[in-house]
Amino acid sequence: MSNSIIPVQKRLQEQFGFQVNEVCSPVLKKIIYERSLQTRYHSVEDYCQNILITASSPEWYIIIDQLTIKETHFFRNHDQFVFMKERIIPEYERTRWRWPSQSFSAGKPVLRILSAGCATGEEPYSVAMVLMDHLSGYSSWTIILDAFDISTTAIHHARLGRYEATDRMRQSVIRYQPEYLKRFFDDEDPYYTVKDEVRKQVCFRTGNIMNYLKISPTTLPKYDLVFCRNVLIYYAIEDQRNAVHWLSQSLNDGGYLFLGESEGLFPHPHDLEIITSHRGLIYRKKPIDN
Repeated sequence: MSNSIIPVQKRLQEQFGFQVNEVCSPVLKKIIYERSLQTRYHSVEDYCQNILITASSPEWYIIIDQLTIKETHFFRNHDQFVFMKERIIPEYERTRWRWPSQSFSAGKPVLRILSAGCATGEEPYSVAMVLMDHLSGYSSWTIILDAFDISTTAIHHARLGRYEATDRMRQSVIRYQPEYLKRFFDDEDPYYTVKDEVRKQVCFRTGNIMNYLKISPTTLPKYDLVFCRNVLIYYAIEDQRNAVHWLSQSLNDGGYLFLGESEGLFPHPHDLEIITSHRGLIYRKKPIDN
């Protein structure tokens, strides 16, 4: 079995940027063994040969879905959302009409945000709630909030916006702003469902940074805020370097990049400056001097 999964490990890295380290390797072996039984292949070897033949096989996404850790909650890395509320939003309110990089739609300034590796949606919904609550004249802006994740199961869950009403879920929202539970959620015991006014702010899709590396940066939109937290840790060093370059290119001048607590751009070359490293890293792309 060990020899059979080596080509699978290689394909996971080459096609999806997913590095199977020493911790993940036993998990991958177990997943492949169980999938070979569930799909009724004669052996693990037959299963591996079949999925290697078909690059677009849904089995790849099932494997990745089971390998990835979907540990997330609303307003995770609380201090980053406080920073967004207290520093970034006021800055955009002051400069929205003067930024050379700022785009406009129907006379409205556009604020474009990306949540890369959004898991089951808590992160982009948290961003939407903060903007709806704190961005002055919210309706006078065009807000574009894109979110993607490699897991089709996670994206399905995110679009539903329905979460088990656990103590942890309640406390993650209450810790940031107690009134949000009533304002932005419908209490449908034993679930909380994100209200339609919030859900319609976010455009979810299945995707992966590695897919975008194959596309010319000039054809992709530029973002003012990019959240890419706890994603780079899954990538091999070279893929991390390529992803960091893409993240930098995806930002407008003066835009902000949010990373997880255990991540950082060093030693990868980039043109971003670190703003804060307290409870999660925040970088900024140098703005154009006015």
